[in-house]
Amino acid sequence: MAQPARPGGGVGIPWLDLRRIATGLDRQPAGPLRLSEPAIEIPQFYALLTQNAHRTPAVRSLRRAWVQPALGAPYLAIGLDVYDTSPPSLDAVRAMMQQSVGAVPDGLPVSTVAMSDAFDPVAMWLRANARPFYDREAHAAAPAGGYGYPPAPGHRPGTAAPHAY
Repeated sequence: MAQPARPGGGVGIPWLDLRRIATGLDRQPAGPLRLSEPAIEIPQFYALLTQNAHRTPAVRSLRRAWVQPALGAPYLAIGLDVYDTSPPSLDAVRAMMQQSVGAVPDGLPVSTVAMSDAFDPVAMWLRANARPFYDREAHAAAPAGGYGYPPAPGHRPGTAAPHAY
């Protein structure tokens, strides 16, 4: 950063402020952010969002954070990790969020953040501190069993389970 007090020095602009100016003041949160796990309980929203994410093939995983900017109201941030950033995939992800946000209580602001953005402070915090609450790959790798139990030895999927009378 340049030092204005020295001869030949200049005025430096911190990266986050410069980014905020370049992308639009209304698109990036202002000032330092306090980030944490959301304390608000909205299980119906998370359930609907998870269900809709499962139906949206472009979504790899979802994370969440409670963001308290220095200026403005706090909000819930949903980190979107997607496989594909083509226009049809991004349209499907937008539609998924629009279908899900109806389950959010009135007055609770919700924002999304692209997990692929290497410089977004919310995305950086989510990658370092928040486990996904939806993860397509972990869901696909889950063992098939009944009610959390592993399959019975010798049982073939698609056949009737053994019965004891």
